[in-house]
Order: sequence, then structure tokens, then C-alpha cells
Amino acid sequence: MTSNMAHPAVVHPASLRSPVQSRFPSDRRGAQRASSADRRKLRLNGPCPAFVQGVDANGQAFRNAAVLDNVSAGGLYMRMKSDMPVGEKIFVVFALSSQAADSTHGPKVAARGVIRRVDQHPDGAYGLAVMFLQHRFI
Repeated sequence: MTSNMAHPAVVHPASLRSPVQSRFPSDRRGAQRASSADRRKLRLNGPCPAFVQGVDANGQAFRNAAVLDNVSAGGLYMRMKSDMPVGEKIFVVFALSSQAADSTHGPKVAARGVIRRVDQHPDGAYGLAVMFLQHRFI
């Protein structure tokens, strides 16, 4: 038997929040950042060694070492010496341990992603927030 009664509207808690612009501070490029309380995915905190391959802000192909500060199911945040433009695709291999990424010990992940935010650190390094497009254990 079916009923013609309409189901009550379901309101998602996120829709009750104020607009994004007022919740998150902006970085130097105007991108919005979520606070740790607003994150929906669990993060593993580093440091974890990584190898990065891509094209830098000057259009030069590179392959360098980097350090992951944190990683989640949806992406990662890492530090490296090369600046990269937001929107650029990148390839990263990292170990899920504090051992070297080229070590034969411990699980490793190969990931393709897109850069969503770039921060310049006082020591001259760049922090890159990367959203995964695909990843796999190797």
C-alpha cells in the first residue's frame, strides 16, 4: 500500500551554517581554508617523505623530494621547494611512515592530484594542498 503523504524535508546540518566566506580565513591567494573542526575526513599527520613530479610555476618539469604534513582520503598537504600554480596536476609517491619514501619498508601510495592551494612559508618552502584524482597502494 502506498501513501500520498509527502515526506518531511530533510535539512542537512551544513545548510544551517553561515556562508563559507565568513567561516574560513583566506590565504595569500584568496582561497578559503577550513579549520580542523570543519574537516570531514580523518587526517594522518606527518612528517612523511615523498617524491613529487610535475611542472613548476615557471613551466619547468621537475622531480623532487617533498615532506607530507598530513594526508586524508581526499588529499594531502605537503611542503617542497618548488612553487606550483593552483590547478596544476601533480604526481606524488609517499610512504605511510617516517622512513624514506624510496625505502622498501612500509606501505607506499602513488597518487595523481590537482593543486588546490599554495602557501609560501617563511623559510622559503611552499605548502601545497593537493586534492586526489586517483591513488593506489604500491
